[in-house]
Amino acid sequence: YSDGSGMATLLMRLEPGAVVPLHEHTAIEQTYVLEGHFVDEEGECLAGQFVWRPAGNTHVAWAGAEGATILGVFLKPNIFADGTPFFTQG
Repeated sequence: YSDGSGMATLLMRLEPGAVVPLHEHTAIEQTYVLEGHFVDEEGECLAGQFVWRPAGNTHVAWAGAEGATILGVFLKPNIFADGTPFFTQG
């Protein structure tokens, strides 16, 4: 799901070791890990676990050695430090 305001629900499959570059959450983000594990500086989120980040949170995240499948809910788009868009349709 996505709309013109930037709200989106995204199913993302990340290859093993894939990195989500430095970004800022402009509104609350909610992530549910379906498979694998998803990691950032604050810890690891395993399959079946949920994590959320508040607006203003800045971090780098990455998939574990077996990759990750995650469902992310965004109220507004993230801002990536290098200015390039991260998400692509597959």
